[in-house]
Amino acid sequence: MSLLNRYIGKQILQGYLLVFASLLGIFSIVRFMVELEDVGDGSYSSLDALYYLLLTMPSQLIFLAPVSVFLGSLIPLANLSRHGELIAIRTAGYPIARIARAILWPALGLMLFLLLLSEVISPVLYKQAVQMRQQAVQGKSALDVVSNQEIWSRKGDRFINIGQLEFGQVPAEIRIYEFSEDRKMRLSLFARRAKIQQDGNWQLSGVKVGQYKQGKWQVSYAPVYRWKPFITPQQLEKQFVPMESLSISEHWRFLQYLKDSKLRTGEAGLAFWIKVVQPLLIPFMALLSLYVIFANPRSSHFVLYLVLGILIAAFYLLARQVIHNVGQVLELKPQISAFIPLLLVILGDLWIFWWFRRKV
Repeated sequence: MSLLNRYIGKQILQGYLLVFASLLGIFSIVRFMVELEDVGDGSYSSLDALYYLLLTMPSQLIFLAPVSVFLGSLIPLANLSRHGELIAIRTAGYPIARIARAILWPALGLMLFLLLLSEVISPVLYKQAVQMRQQAVQGKSALDVVSNQEIWSRKGDRFINIGQLEFGQVPAEIRIYEFSEDRKMRLSLFARRAKIQQDGNWQLSGVKVGQYKQGKWQVSYAPVYRWKPFITPQQLEKQFVPMESLSISEHWRFLQYLKDSKLRTGEAGLAFWIKVVQPLLIPFMALLSLYVIFANPRSSHFVLYLVLGILIAAFYLLARQVIHNVGQVLELKPQISAFIPLLLVILGDLWIFWWFRRKV
């Protein structure tokens, strides 16, 4: 790596740290104020709210990454331009492609880091945060949540234990027990997974049933078993973990489950493709900051170029949300809705390179 690449790369990394710290701080304050509305429900305290924000911070970092990379590249380039360093670099004969490569190296490194974060670290912490919050609001301590992620429920002489929620929403490792009036077990049922049907019943798969009949215990197996739950959908939904907590690979398996179960994949599909596109945006958002090279640092309009950068970042966040919402209303394929923001950013990059070649 040349001295120029190392110098620009160092400036860019410092810009990343500055912008990430600033945006995470601002968004964390706003989110903490929102969380304060639930403080006092159950055992949910201000410390629980801070702990929740801390655990979900990696997810927030991934969400803010495209805008942070854009602004984190724009600010150092503006400083280099203001001090005349960009002019010196271009006068020395370095093409814009060389400067673009220097910007891309830290962006590509950050993209790989975010992929690791979104696949390994963020999903685990996000699930812990959601489970802690759910249990605390319902009156249990955060320690209970972290150490025990099973779901127990009882109605009369019937008990159910859900060992886990696959993909954060699908009951799995299910154990159902029924007792007689003299407190003797009369039924024991184990199922690997449950499909919640539209009428509220559960279609259990991989079922092993044990029943006490005619004075002895009888065991049978069934690939499918229909069961009417005593847990209401509202009770179960309180335990669901948002799709944001799923890693990319886990989210893909969730989509396959929905397709195999012949369920709608619209919202889940869009959330998956957004996760795929998010890291791909990083290098292209970094290149978008090159527009500041066109600015004359001695001009009184130079500050307007920086203000334009802030407006571009705000417009991106707003436009992305609008595009995704319109895509859902029009029932567009989730791939189309997710990739449109990326294509718009790429077009912006191409326009910058075209304009630069035109001026040169």
